[in-house]
Amino acid sequence: MGMRSRSESKGRWSMSVDNRTVVDDTLDLMIRYCNDVAYIRHQIGTIENLYDSITYQYALAGAVQQIGECTRQIDIWLENHYDYNWSKVIGMRNILSHRYHKLDKELLWKVAENRVPEVLGIVLDLKEKAALYPDEDFLNIGSKRSD
Repeated sequence: MGMRSRSESKGRWSMSVDNRTVVDDTLDLMIRYCNDVAYIRHQIGTIENLYDSITYQYALAGAVQQIGECTRQIDIWLENHYDYNWSKVIGMRNILSHRYHKLDKELLWKVAENRVPEVLGIVLDLKEKAALYPDEDFLNIGSKRSD
């Protein structure tokens, strides 16, 4: 993987590897983690079971956290291509990463039940658009959506 350098303008990290590959790979990871959340939620069954099992809490929180981490990696690209509150996705990641001891299990369950399926639908839509325009700059970090 290429060397990382801090961008002065936005305080973001940029990579010296092909940006299209970074975005595409990150979208694939987001799909994987969204599907993991759905699977884990199915295994848990009810919010009561989530409350009763630290294993379930760690599993569900970890998968949701990874969605936020992926979002953080390509946040500017996502903001340029889909009107969604990406900062809340990253905010949930920050809560799970830095304040886990204060985990709001009800919030985590609601996010897994409602928000993660929304994010999955958006990411699948973006992947479909990227497949429709393989020769264009759709996946490049600096590209903008066309409304």
